[in-house]
Amino acid sequence: MKIAICASTVLILLVAVPLGIGTAQSALPSDPPRGTRILQTWLDQTRLSDHLELTKLRLSSSPSPLLNDKDERSLQLDLRFRGADTKPDEAVKQFTTFLNQYQAGKGVSLPEAVFYQLIHSCDWPRNDAVVTFIVVEDRFDISLDPDSHELVFHQTQQRGPVRQVINIPLLAASKAGGSNQITVKSTKAPSADALPQEIENFLKGYFVEANRAAHLKDPEFSYEPQEPDYLGMKVKGVKGQVLASDKYWEKLEISFELKPAPDGQKLVCYLSGEYASGIFGRLPSDDDYAAIDEAKLRDFTGNLLRKLQDHLARSSP
Repeated sequence: MKIAICASTVLILLVAVPLGIGTAQSALPSDPPRGTRILQTWLDQTRLSDHLELTKLRLSSSPSPLLNDKDERSLQLDLRFRGADTKPDEAVKQFTTFLNQYQAGKGVSLPEAVFYQLIHSCDWPRNDAVVTFIVVEDRFDISLDPDSHELVFHQTQQRGPVRQVINIPLLAASKAGGSNQITVKSTKAPSADALPQEIENFLKGYFVEANRAAHLKDPEFSYEPQEPDYLGMKVKGVKGQVLASDKYWEKLEISFELKPAPDGQKLVCYLSGEYASGIFGRLPSDDDYAAIDEAKLRDFTGNLLRKLQDHLARSSP
């Protein structure tokens, strides 16, 4: 059984491993300890480590039964919930409360935040990734449903037969909002088929124009294969976008989910970023980059989405 996770809001992600997008499906990322360090740093910075312990990051030796592609191995992240109660049923209740308190306070779905942090940190395809929350004897495996393209919970016991799936209530979409999402009305947007490409074209033009205005060479771009409801890209070699300084080079990873909304489509943005100082026009090595502060990423994302919304309104027929 499955539980769809509310996908109305997500966390602005913090960091990304500098590997080629969508190229690591058959092998573990070249530096798995670095991926683990980045994830642990994110947990510490967000204080989620007070509640979640990173126990394992691995490439499974066999395909995950949760994923649609049985020929591919999956990247799996295990997190142990640090609940105070050791009784399984009480621990699950504590876990449920923790999820809802987090979303109520942050306006963010925690399972989505962790899932996208994983694929950004390890540069892994989202359809081949699984996050597992371990809650005493219960496991909550979170993966992308290949049909609905939504994150779903699969709850099982580590011992004994499969238990009934519990209902984890999350905030309704009408009550949740964030600076990382906009709604594009159907009368003010390109067709659904053309929208992903229109967004990608806007982002490329935005960063190219900004670099040329700063007398910098054009940024380097890499793209994920587009889906009808998803697009992703990396931008390398920009300055002054997130940080108000021309002293630092920035690397950004941007993913968009396109969700149906009553009066159009909702665009939800997942953003991660790193920065490093560099001499003249030479880009720093990948190891020299550090995570950009979450608040600065959130501010930049809100500004970027407002410009995107204006662009889509102007370009509509």
